[in-house]
Amino acid sequence: MTEAIIQGQLFFHKWEPMRRKRALFESVLAMTAILLIFSFYLMITGYAFTTTETRATVKWDSAGNGTIYYLTACEDGTLRTLTDGHVSAIGSDGSPLWSVDIPDKWWAGSKYYEPAVDISPEGTLYVYLRANVTRAAMERGLPYTYAGDSTLDMDDHNKRLMDAYAGTEFARSLDERVLAISTNGDILWNILLSTGLYDADIVFRNGTVYVYHGSDVTAINGDGRVLWTIGDTGAAPAVDEQGYVYTVAPIRSGELDPNRRVLSGIVSAIYPNGTVFWREDVGEPASTLKGTVPLYDHGTVYLPLGNGIAALDRNGTVRWIKHYEVATTIFEQQPFDSAGNVYLRTFDSGTALSEYTFMGETYYSFVGQYPIQGSRISILSPDGAEISSVDGSRDYASVIDGIAYTADVLYPESERKLGVLESAVLTAIDLKSNRTIWSQSITPGEPAIVTLNASNVEGLLAGDDARNAQIFNALNSSFMPRCVCGDCGLRVARVGDMTYAGFWSYNYEAPAIYNVSRAAFAGGLYAFGPGGDLLWWRPVDSLIGSMCEKNGTVYYSTASGRMSAASVDVVTGLAMAAVLYVFIRFFAAGAVSRARGAISKNDNRNAVLKHIAANPGSTMYEIARSLGLNKGTVRYHLFILSVNHRIASHKADNKFVRYFPNAGSYSKDEQQLMSLLRRDTIRRVMEALLRKPGLSNVQLSEELKVPESAMSKHMKELYTRGIVDKRRQAGGVSYRIRDDVRCLVVKALERTA
Repeated sequence: MTEAIIQGQLFFHKWEPMRRKRALFESVLAMTAILLIFSFYLMITGYAFTTTETRATVKWDSAGNGTIYYLTACEDGTLRTLTDGHVSAIGSDGSPLWSVDIPDKWWAGSKYYEPAVDISPEGTLYVYLRANVTRAAMERGLPYTYAGDSTLDMDDHNKRLMDAYAGTEFARSLDERVLAISTNGDILWNILLSTGLYDADIVFRNGTVYVYHGSDVTAINGDGRVLWTIGDTGAAPAVDEQGYVYTVAPIRSGELDPNRRVLSGIVSAIYPNGTVFWREDVGEPASTLKGTVPLYDHGTVYLPLGNGIAALDRNGTVRWIKHYEVATTIFEQQPFDSAGNVYLRTFDSGTALSEYTFMGETYYSFVGQYPIQGSRISILSPDGAEISSVDGSRDYASVIDGIAYTADVLYPESERKLGVLESAVLTAIDLKSNRTIWSQSITPGEPAIVTLNASNVEGLLAGDDARNAQIFNALNSSFMPRCVCGDCGLRVARVGDMTYAGFWSYNYEAPAIYNVSRAAFAGGLYAFGPGGDLLWWRPVDSLIGSMCEKNGTVYYSTASGRMSAASVDVVTGLAMAAVLYVFIRFFAAGAVSRARGAISKNDNRNAVLKHIAANPGSTMYEIARSLGLNKGTVRYHLFILSVNHRIASHKADNKFVRYFPNAGSYSKDEQQLMSLLRRDTIRRVMEALLRKPGLSNVQLSEELKVPESAMSKHMKELYTRGIVDKRRQAGGVSYRIRDDVRCLVVKALERTA
């Protein structure tokens, strides 16, 4: 009997642990199921367990070489640019890859005319080289009256001579070419074409380059062989995805100047092999536009009319014609949106049109700047139905996929003062619903003040102001500045849901006398989120010229030729850590409570915590060295303190992890600043700039006894991190702590003293 009892007890003790393990396993399964169900519920109901983080990155900066007339990004992240006399490629890291010099016999870019250029998916660049008319006239002994005018630059010379020689045999005989440049910068071929002079365009489709020049269209294959040429084309043609070419015939044939052309209503479709597919007369003349006529989008050919628009399918059948009782033109800032809707601008009177009478008929043409007061923007669906009609009297800075951006200038005072610059309110409007999406003010920041001279005037002053300064100074007059004038400008680009705005504001003492007049200027690149929140901004050194985007990155150039690449990402996701916390908080509270109860009972751990409180931003190595503890011991206590939210960590310089008291005690910006200020040189730089704002790299180097090369690296880092502003002044570049971080810097210096 006793033996049986003993055997029973042994049996029980043998299986009891197994029962406990099975019960524990079942409990874990049950709790895991509860956790998953709870998480799934949160996702379905949209419960706000989300985290949002803004990540701003300046990928690179590079010094430039003159005004950039054309800027585009390739699929591999490299860039192609056209400047005065150069076609260049820039690497994805901002480094120069190659540059092709353009002899002064030709020009590829101009402030008066859009460059004729396109790029293949593989990265081959096709560039149309217009003739330098001034140079050609001089070589042939023809009058070049404007060439001797010292107030004109070469662009002005060419424009005036083009006007003077338009339609002449001289103009028709000019040497103009198309270049094909490989991804390595090699010239694959160059082909002589009859002059485009005023009008030229290049489109690459399906391995073929279509070149519009003068009144001809020429097709060239990838090897540089001319496939065919058709003449008597009234405007730059449209080319669809398959390489079909759509042209409109002129009534006044052989006219080089597009401003003097009269277009018919006859539209032709050309097969990719150069033969005629179809020809259709819509029964009324087309209106002349700057750019392509007809237009093509989403499988439809559109012909703008004097008071409406006609739509034809790809087989030449007129699908519909929309007429208005007032003058009408294509909305040039955005003819179509991504859904294929058509945008028109209508006017209250025909005074917006240039009028021609030819053979008893009246023809209309939109040329130059037409008035926008009293105009409306009408939006048509692809089937011709009007979706909406909204007031078009506002001056739109940019229109991108149905979203229009306006800039309302805020004038600081009735009388301008040199150092008080204009700001603006940027507003995003949904044109289809005529609804304001968001509105945000843009301020240019603290201005830099310099003395104007011949080399900096085009980078600081815009358009007519720079031009007038050049003319005035060429007169060698004895005038002195009498008042303050100024202006501001805006460029906008969209990258996904992000809006990037390049804003520039300036004042100057007028008339602008070189080496006498001063100019105050400031501006930057601003990044706005989907709701219009200003997420990030960065100062620029001069007017923003070209902007483009690719794969989430915005590329921009300034009038000084400087180029930069930047991106701002808003990262949002489910904070599953919060879900886990809730789970652990309610299902494992006992274990956590016991751990927390013991956390302050370890002397070494308390010493580590006190050291971090007294020295925020310390690294593990600094703590170990200061307390005389083993690094492994310190690492263990840092882990325990972190998981119990007694300390927060910040990875600085992608190298050191620095620790701060109590998660939440310091913001991310404060942690970054305090981490930087643990570095002695950075700390002394900040202290120096607080005492003496506006010190240059050389002055900082001399004052702090740091080599200029090392100081340059420190200042570049501070500038890239958005802590200091870099401003060009007479004598070089000066640095100031940015106004929006000054208080943080002062506080961080006090806390790390």
